[in-house]
Amino acid sequence: MIKKFDWKFLLGILSSGLFLYLAFRNVNLILAFAVFKKVKYFYLILILFLTVLSYYFRAVRWYYLMRPLKSIRISSLFSATMIGFMANNILPARLGEVFRAYIIGRKENVKKAASFATIILERIFDATILSFFLLFTLFFFTPPEWVKKGSYIFICIYFISLTYIIALVFKTESTFSFSLFFIKLFPKKLKNRLTELLNSFTLGLGILKSINHLGIVFILSFIIWLFCILIIQVLFFSFSLHLPFYAAFVLLVFVSMGITLPSSPGFIGTFQYFCIITLTLFPDVSKEAALSYSILFHASQYVPVTLIGLYCLWKEQLTFLELERQSQD
Repeated sequence: MIKKFDWKFLLGILSSGLFLYLAFRNVNLILAFAVFKKVKYFYLILILFLTVLSYYFRAVRWYYLMRPLKSIRISSLFSATMIGFMANNILPARLGEVFRAYIIGRKENVKKAASFATIILERIFDATILSFFLLFTLFFFTPPEWVKKGSYIFICIYFISLTYIIALVFKTESTFSFSLFFIKLFPKKLKNRLTELLNSFTLGLGILKSINHLGIVFILSFIIWLFCILIIQVLFFSFSLHLPFYAAFVLLVFVSMGITLPSSPGFIGTFQYFCIITLTLFPDVSKEAALSYSILFHASQYVPVTLIGLYCLWKEQLTFLELERQSQD
């Protein structure tokens, strides 16, 4: 499995190593360890509950995204969701998204490319909410110039992707022709495969034609990311950090953008670095406190998701080898 993505895996490891170095650079580790001693750990119970609940709502959102294809039990979607995010935590190349599409495709007899299209739609809705949060924070918070430029790049990439998706749904024929112009540049066998995938992908975008389902998915997307805001805020309480109300929004947006960069499985390094540079933008947060916060924040999301995902993998009687072999296409 790793062999196929060998160069990506190596790039991710090198990237994580660099960001970990930047995260720990000029940090007094004794003071950072002392911060952990003052943390109110009973808040972690609430964080665990909110984390699991947010993933349940992801499964509910996926249910509505899948409705134009097939009505699927939320329990099945929750299991596939947890397996996918667990795989992203421990396997290279973010294979979890492919695994999710394969699991539901196999279990529910749905075209895997169409299933994968709904996962792409999830990312579009997630980016929509994050873009709103980003614009919201810019009203109250003036980030460094390089952060502001990165934010504008993120928004531009998002709107280009969204425009293409919408065009593919409502102007299918002309958008197909536009896409085929580039697809024709590939060898015949690959060209035929890409055309077939594009057809299936378009089928999975059927949700966009339903205004009612579209509204429900948008509301669910907002709720999912609101849970993330609450998790961050509760962890602020745990660390006794008294920050402005918009600090949780700023942290969520910048860390979410940061972990899109290449990294090792589980976003190790990028998560810590972008968490630290965001928190230290606020005068009352030391780099030691920011580092400790980043480690506990990451662990609070990584550990429960990975454990639940492994349990779901066992319950579905699946193995990583089977998933990798069957999802190659």
